Amino acid sequence: MIASALWDEGTNGVAEVGDELLAGFESRDGADAAVRAHGGAVEAVDPTTWAQQETASVAIGGTEVTLEVGTAFGHGGHPTTALVLDTLATEAQRSPLMTVLDVGCGTGVLSLAAAVRGATAVVGVDIDPAAVAIAERNIGRNDLDPGLISFATTAIADIAERAARFDLVVANILLAEIRPLAPSIVACVGDRLILSGSLVEQRDELIRLFPTLAVVGESQADGWLCLILST
Repeated sequence: MIASALWDEGTNGVAEVGDELLAGFESRDGADAAVRAHGGAVEAVDPTTWAQQETASVAIGGTEVTLEVGTAFGHGGHPTTALVLDTLATEAQRSPLMTVLDVGCGTGVLSLAAAVRGATAVVGVDIDPAAVAIAERNIGRNDLDPGLISFATTAIADIAERAARFDLVVANILLAEIRPLAPSIVACVGDRLILSGSLVEQRDELIRLFPTLAVVGESQADGWLCLILST
């Protein structure tokens, strides 16, 4: 699946527009490498407009959630997002979700899903202000209580420094991005952690980043992995 490969190669956004697959990269070198591997062409565009699709719909527990996508990750179609959505459903059946932290929230799809599944308070953070702006608009787009969900352009380290703990932490980000964040993520986990964004063959390395947590569940799709870890 080309889209999956592009995420692993460092794209900062993928969108299907008509019969074309568009991928954004921070550098020309990254885009050129993707073209060499998969074909296509490179075009320099305004990064705020390259993928203005656009909305996507995701069914969550019988509720249709509509997302503005733009250049942010999280339209519900990527295997890692689908894995986490399924895992959130399982966790909600196990016990009430209560407080949830969504690390690297993108469009906010996982934060919105947690709210739909009954979480009492959801915080989504991303270092990309454009993604946070999209996520905030998606709250209103779905008539969800803005007092229930909040998004912020904040590093996870800042939250960890405030000694904030959440019943459930969700991090759907690539392994390369997880590595430096792992200690801060652990500091925020009150009960359980859902991890996705890593390939199946990266499982052992991913687990080694969280030596104080135990693996209590896992699932796979299209070569991607989702783990549930517990304190």
